[in-house]
This record gives sequence, C-alpha cells and structure tokens, in this order.
Amino acid sequence: QQRLVNKEINFLFVVDLYNEGVDIPAIDTVLFLRPTESLTVFLQQLGRGLRKFKGKQCLTVLDFIAAHRREYRFAARFRAMITDRTASLRDQLEDDFTCLPAGCIIRLERVARERVLENITQSLANSTRSIILGIKDYFSIHGRPPGMLQAADFLATDLAILCKRGLWTRLLAEARLVPAFVLPEKIEGIFSDGLHRASHWDDPEFLRTILVYLEQGPVSCNLPLKKVMLHQFLATVLGKTGESLTFADADTLVRQYEPIRESAKALVQALLPLAHPGTQPFANLNIPLTLHCQYTRDEILLGLGRWTFTNRPSFREGVLHLPEKKWISSLSPCRKRKKTIPPPPCTRISPYRPANSTGRRRVRLPFNQRPGSAISATMKTVIPLCFSSGKKIPHPQAEGPPIISSGHATIYGTPGRNLSVSSGS
Repeated sequence: QQRLVNKEINFLFVVDLYNEGVDIPAIDTVLFLRPTESLTVFLQQLGRGLRKFKGKQCLTVLDFIAAHRREYRFAARFRAMITDRTASLRDQLEDDFTCLPAGCIIRLERVARERVLENITQSLANSTRSIILGIKDYFSIHGRPPGMLQAADFLATDLAILCKRGLWTRLLAEARLVPAFVLPEKIEGIFSDGLHRASHWDDPEFLRTILVYLEQGPVSCNLPLKKVMLHQFLATVLGKTGESLTFADADTLVRQYEPIRESAKALVQALLPLAHPGTQPFANLNIPLTLHCQYTRDEILLGLGRWTFTNRPSFREGVLHLPEKKWISSLSPCRKRKKTIPPPPCTRISPYRPANSTGRRRVRLPFNQRPGSAISATMKTVIPLCFSSGKKIPHPQAEGPPIISSGHATIYGTPGRNLSVSSGS
C-alpha cells in the first residue's frame, strides 16, 4: 500500500482483496474488470477511490464490464449514487446528474450516454425473467427472500412493474424461494391484474384496514367506513369479475387461496412505508376518502355512496348529482403525463389554496413521485371537492366559465381516467 502511495507502483490489479477493510486515499483511478450484480460490492469497489487526499481533484472510473455484458444493470448503479430517490434516472442522465452528493460530478460522452440510456430503458421494462433473476441475486447476497419493496429497490424498478409481472408469491416460487403451488389459471389472472390496479394505494388508514382484514378476516371491518374500504379493496382487485358476486362470495374468493392472500399482504406491506405522510380526513364528511391520497374512479364512487358493492350501474355521464348529500360532480380532463408503462387509473386528492384576498380559491396539483412509486398518470384529472357557500369556483385549468356551487361539493374528473380530488374549507 505504501509503495502505491509513494507512486513506486502505479497500477495494482487485485481480485476481491481491496473491496473493503482498506483505506488508500491517494487512489485517483478505479478500473472495473470484475462483473458483479451486488450493489454492495460495486459501491465498496467504487468507494476505494472516493476518499479525500491532498492534491486529488477527482476520481477517474474506467468501467470495461458493462460494455460487453447485456445483463449488466446501469440503473441500479446510478440509483445507488443519486441522492434524490424520487428523481427519474432518465432525466438525471439527460441533465448530467443534478442529484449527486456535494462535490460529485458524472460526465458521459455521447456514445456512453446512448448506451447507458438504452440499458436503463431495457432494465426499466423488466421482463419476468430478469425480475426472477434479480430476486435470486437478492437472496444470494442477503440470505433471505426480499419483500416487494426491497425487490423494487434492488431492481431499480417500481411496485407497479413488479405487480404487472404476476403474483408476488408466483415470482418467489419461480425463483425457488417458496414452495411451488397451483392455482386455477383464470383466478390467478384475475388477481394478478387486480393487484396491479391496486399499486396506486397510498392512504395509510385504508392500507392498515386492508392489512388487518387479510390477517383476521371481515370481522375486523365491522365499522361502516371500514366496510366501505373493504368494498373498495374487493372492487379493485376483482375488477369486472366482482360485479357479479355478492360480498360473501368475493370475500371467500380472496381468502380461500393462500398465495393470493399472501401476495395482497406483500403489496400492502410494501405500500405502507410509501403512504402519503400528510393525510387528513375531510372535515364534516363521513366518507372513506382522505385528503392528498389517490383512488380509482370506482373507489371514489363507492366512497361517495354512489355505488354499493352489489349495485354498480354504468357511469359515463359528465355530471353526477347526489341530491341526498347535496353533492354535484362535474367531470373534466386535465393534462397528460407519459410513462414507460402506464399505471392503473388513480385519483389524487389535493387541497385548494387561497388565490387572493377575495376568498376565491384555486387548485394546486401535486404530481411529485414517491420513492419506488408507480403512481403517475397517463391522463391526469383534478377533482376539487369544495364547499363554496355560494361563491364562484374557478375551473382547475382556467378553461371555460367558473362553476357556481352553493353549499354543494363540486367534483371534477373523467370516468375511466386518472382523477384528483381537492377540498376547501
């Protein structure tokens, strides 16, 4: 080591000797010749050159592995170095990595940038086979099967993509980390699609309620609001299949297959740490919808009482009037947002903010992503839920005349599109 520091030796080739437990701050170049799928090993190797040293201005990294190994995942490496876990890797690559630790810079030449971008695009579209291999890699490194959140982080992907590839228990079984099982093909397909639709859930109270239900059964949901939450859950995971079932039949269908129940629990447990931290119930409204959270159109109609579990009529109108609750719903599209794999339709509930001293209010649309989240919209819509006391409410996009809502709740949205609900006092 001292000869290297004194520059008596300029190049030192080692295999698994200096990955950890050695500190040579004078190293200013790291050459990668050893393939590894372990993020821990990769960061340890990179860290050998990240120590500060007098006269050392930067670290030069030469990576000769990724160029000839198609399975090499750039996404995981760059994700490990980016400080903002919510940042888009594609955007970071195109913007020269603006979210790095202080004093760090990553510059890629044109050809390298194109190759890395192609690699990241392929890895973000994770095939079922690559996900299974990643789950096996995680087990070989950590000695235990990953949870869904750990797998999404390890694979630099999100929960929606994991759900799109099948039941979580099926992926674990294919990786030979749990015993193999057999399910009716139609039933497995229904719940696989249903849990993919459910990957937008971010209401912590809703998630806790569903987790208790999956562990203890419907007896745990005897309060009226919790029963509606249970109806929302079953309607989402069963989709159109659930429209012809009674609640008892739907509950039996979910609970009689252990792999399905365990997959649903795994998803809920993965979503709980990502749940929106600033949620609050709507004042004076006894509904299972929470400010700042996301719901599908069907979940909103069930939550508002427009639908029941056994009575879900077709809903295609642009305006929904609930006279018994003095609510009027007006539906209007908002803006598009493109993603590699469109997530299921969802709703974000966001608050009104005062626009000026006249008491008029405007809507603020939060489109920020959370770590590991798949929730973004192919078509975003806003649903302001507002008690206006006869005041004029401006349209969310300032298009067309304002809506007058005297003592009513006004809701904007589009059936079958992504929705967003807002509340004013």
